[in-house]
Amino acid sequence: MSRSNQSIGAALAACEASLPSVVRIGRSQRRGIMLRFGHVSRVLRLVPLTVAITILPFAGRLQGLAVAGDAGESERSVEGRSGPGGEKTPEFEVLNLRGQVVWLADAMARLHGVKTVPEARTRVLALETAGGDLYPLAEDIRGRGFRRDERLRDRPVELTVRKYYGAPVIQVIRAFEVRGEQRFELDYWCDICAIAMFELKPCDCCQADIVLRRRLVGPDGRVRD
Repeated sequence: MSRSNQSIGAALAACEASLPSVVRIGRSQRRGIMLRFGHVSRVLRLVPLTVAITILPFAGRLQGLAVAGDAGESERSVEGRSGPGGEKTPEFEVLNLRGQVVWLADAMARLHGVKTVPEARTRVLALETAGGDLYPLAEDIRGRGFRRDERLRDRPVELTVRKYYGAPVIQVIRAFEVRGEQRFELDYWCDICAIAMFELKPCDCCQADIVLRRRLVGPDGRVRD
């Protein structure tokens, strides 16, 4: 191994010692970094110093992070944010809520006598539970599906949602139509391309019309095609 590569290896080893175990640099990663920087170091002779100066200041910031591809939503929900005493609190909780998706303005007028201006009537969607609780929907693609297709509104549904702490809105993860004791998962399907989508629109692939698909969900939570 050349002297410059030895220097790079030493710098990486020193940096690795200051990192949490979850972001330890593996042997193959270290060798890849050394190979990529080795040629440059022969020209500039400054790479070992540059590597140390660049990486070491950020070592503390890597606390709690996982190597790319390993950190998922469950880790983010567990890490969450710091509480008053510095303890970690969850960022959100996953709930199953039943009710009907309605226009928030209509529900506020009907339930509480609050009248909004006409242009606000179809501005916000909300899930109204049987007890009269209102949960505004975050209008991402799944949330917007209730705006684009009136068949999804004003009917009994069950929504699997993320409820973020400190925020009144819910984010829809899965949507089910409720018929008595049965649940049917809702999405959209293109028969030509055999792909599923989450809002009514032309197929993302062939631009043909897609259909609203209802699939029975068993007691175990599995969809029965």
